Amino acid sequence: MSSCLAPDPMSDLEPEERDLYVTNRDVSADFSNYKTYFLLDSVQSIIREGGVTDTVVQNAPLILETIDIELQNVGFAKAATSQEADLGIAVSVLRFSEEAPALFYPYVNGAGFTGYVSPALYGFPDFTFVFPTYYGYYEIQAGSISIDMYDLKTARQPGQTTINVIWSAVLAGSLTASQGNQEQRIVNAIKAAFAQSPYLKEGK
Repeated sequence: MSSCLAPDPMSDLEPEERDLYVTNRDVSADFSNYKTYFLLDSVQSIIREGGVTDTVVQNAPLILETIDIELQNVGFAKAATSQEADLGIAVSVLRFSEEAPALFYPYVNGAGFTGYVSPALYGFPDFTFVFPTYYGYYEIQAGSISIDMYDLKTARQPGQTTINVIWSAVLAGSLTASQGNQEQRIVNAIKAAFAQSPYLKEGK
C-alpha cells in the first residue's frame, strides 16, 4: 500500500528551498509620496506570552544592513531621525510556529504575543498601528523575519491617532535552526521581498 502513496514534493528540497517570502501592501498607498526612511537599529523578538527567548537576535546586523541596502536600491533615502523620515521601518523575528488563516495578522491585535515594536519609538506614544487587512500567508515558522513599513508622514497630519502600515514582509523559515547557509538565506530572503514588490520604486 505504501507504494501507492503520492510522493511528497517537499522531501527532496534543500532547507533554503523551503523558505517562503510573502509581501503585502496597503493598496491605497501611493509610494511616490515617500522619499525618506528611518530604520530602527535593533531587531525586535516576538514570542508567545510566557515564552522564553534570547534578548539578542543572531545575525541582526546582517539583517539590518541588507534591508538598509535594499531600501536605498529601490530609491529611498535614509533619514538621520524618525522625525525627519516619511517612513519608519521595523524588523522583527518571529520565534514560534503558528498556523494562521488568510486575512488575519495574528501577532498584532492582542492574540497573545509580546515583544512588538512600540509606536513611541517613532515619537508617537499615544498612537496605534493599523495593518493592511489582507495577508496571504498560512504558517509562520520559528525563526522567520518580519519587516514592517510605517507611514510616519501621514501620522504627523493634524487629527491623526494611528500609524498605517503600508508594506509588510514575512520571510518564513529564513532563520530556522542552523540548516543550510544561514547568512545567504537571510540575504536572499530580504532581496526576494523587495524584488517581488516593484511598486516600492514608484516615483523614485
